[in-house]
Order: sequence, then structure tokens, then C-alpha cells
Amino acid sequence: CKVLNLIKQYCCFLIFNFPFALEPKITRPPINVKIIEGLKAVLPCTTMGNPKPSVSWIKGDSALRENSRIAVLESGSLRIHNVQKEDAGHYRCVAKNSLGTAYSKLVKLEVEGKELHFSP
Repeated sequence: CKVLNLIKQYCCFLIFNFPFALEPKITRPPINVKIIEGLKAVLPCTTMGNPKPSVSWIKGDSALRENSRIAVLESGSLRIHNVQKEDAGHYRCVAKNSLGTAYSKLVKLEVEGKELHFSP
């Protein structure tokens, strides 16, 4: 807009803040993890989109179900408490909203057995 008076000319800028739609995007994808059995593993998966994407995880070819050990955090990351040998495998993060779906690349969770140390 422009405002004119006899002495000076003034300019102002109008800023409009319109909500916008954005298809889901994975901004911090998961990475391969190698962990010792019994510890806690966290596979990151940070997303963006509008509306905010829901995040789920796939292990192998199946949707991963949350339980007392396995949870999808508010950030989208996957947390596995007390990692077991059967948790090893390939994982993929999925971000979904009304505009579409984004998939991360496959990552591998490797679980190594606990090492036992004996004293002589």
C-alpha cells in the first residue's frame, strides 16, 4: 500500500499468513543401527507436512505393531527397549497425510549377543 501526503511518501507491506498444504516429507531419515541385545535402540524419523503427517513403521514387509517394548515417539522416531535378537531386520519409516505418503529407505537393525566375561 502507499500513503501520500504533501511532505513524504510512506510505504507499508502487508504480510498474509495463509495456511498451506504440504505433502509429507522425511527430513531426518533413519540410519543403520548395530546394538547389543538388551539395550535401547532409537531409529530416527523426523517429518514435515501440513496437515502434520502420521508416522508408522514397517519391519520387513509388515506393519510394525507397538507394544510394551516398541513405540513410535511423538517425533516419529522408533524406540525399542530391551532389544532382542528377533528385533533384528530391515525397517522403513512411513509418513502419511491427506496429500500423500513418503517412505524412507530401508535401514538395518543388527543385534549382537551379550558378551559374557568370566574372571579366573
